[in-house]
Amino acid sequence: MTGRYEQFTDDSGQHAFRLTSPDGKLLASSNGFSSAAEVLEGIEIMRSLVSTATIVDMTRT
Repeated sequence: MTGRYEQFTDDSGQHAFRLTSPDGKLLASSNGFSSAAEVLEGIEIMRSLVSTATIVDMTRT
């Protein structure tokens, strides 16, 4: 089972991507990019960071 990155054009005409789980649930959604190439670069950056990212509990102050 694997999730997937979906590249799309949002309502304002910007390029964007979302990450979905194997069962189709939305896990993450990007801001808009000005080009499809920037979307692919954003996906690659996310792929490289996601496995090493730390968890920070922002609900505690």
